[in-house]
Amino acid sequence: MRFYTLGAYGTKKQPFYRLLKKYKIDVFLDVRNRRTVPQDIYGYAGGLTLERGLFLKGIKYIHMKSLSPTAKAVQTQKNHDRKLGTTTKNRESLCDGFTKIYTKTTLARKNFEHTNRILLEYRAERIAIFSLETHDKACHRSLLKEMLIRKGFLVEYMKE
Repeated sequence: MRFYTLGAYGTKKQPFYRLLKKYKIDVFLDVRNRRTVPQDIYGYAGGLTLERGLFLKGIKYIHMKSLSPTAKAVQTQKNHDRKLGTTTKNRESLCDGFTKIYTKTTLARKNFEHTNRILLEYRAERIAIFSLETHDKACHRSLLKEMLIRKGFLVEYMKE
């Protein structure tokens, strides 16, 4: 299995799907807690619309909420962003508080072992790990990426 990461912010529908084709993604792993997005800009990346679009491209979709951050981690990051005067869209990195909480809760629960079993059942070869933030370092995908690399997997950020 090989993993790739991507976000929705700053993308448009056609380039988004071109990336999935370019990297020959066969399984799309959505690690968001909520699957809602601003419909006027990122409607293609929201819930059922995303699932339908992926299905039409022959890509299997998995919403793995167990890999999303806890409410406490999210609130910690929001408070940090507010202090810096930034937004989720413009954030460049995660704060230490978020990283500690996510690592001690979500990653410590061994949620990836469950995910790995599902990926094996799907016979996944090229998996896209998806959340909204553009840059991995601004998102919990970066922590998942680090964990996967420690486990010996190849992980790459998807770019045009």
